Amino acid sequence: CWRHAKCRRQCLARARGEDFFPVLAEHLGATLGAREALICEAAPARRAHTLAIWRPGGPTPNYDYDLAGTPCARVYAGERLSIDIDPAVFPGAPQRWGAYFGMPLSAKDGAVLGHLCAWFDGPVTLTDAQQAICEVLANRAAAELRLVHVKRERALLRAQRGQLRAEIALSHDIQDVVGTGAAHRLVLEEVRRLSVVSGA
Repeated sequence: CWRHAKCRRQCLARARGEDFFPVLAEHLGATLGAREALICEAAPARRAHTLAIWRPGGPTPNYDYDLAGTPCARVYAGERLSIDIDPAVFPGAPQRWGAYFGMPLSAKDGAVLGHLCAWFDGPVTLTDAQQAICEVLANRAAAELRLVHVKRERALLRAQRGQLRAEIALSHDIQDVVGTGAAHRLVLEEVRRLSVVSGA
């Protein structure tokens, strides 16, 4: 009903961080009347990692899966896809579902970072309103996923700097390396003394 839809929109507007993707997956599944809705990110070796899974019965633990033989592989090629599931065409797709909808989640440069998708019991035709909502959800999910990647890169850089400082400290006086140790101060004092002498 419209009250539930309003509640989901409010929850989505407030959601941040780890809470965002489960709320978005629920909103996607409920909007499309799907049997299952997923928000995923690209993983190494042509795989996808689910960030959130929504099913009518409740949340499901995340997992990784191979893209080969699934309609998701075409979404990672940049397609927006709404298609019936033919086991002969998509042998890697869950055989319990009859139809699929998916959209890529892209970086600013167009690279596909992940995708959102929904599975249905049988053939489905999305209305213009549903497609418009999916467009908004995909944009929100892509923006949040880009933020996740930035945070990961910053955390990695901090860890690398910490490791580098630790390695330097094993073989050097770290204060001398960064310029605040006793040896560094002696050099500065000698430079000042020579400057005074030369100016006299």
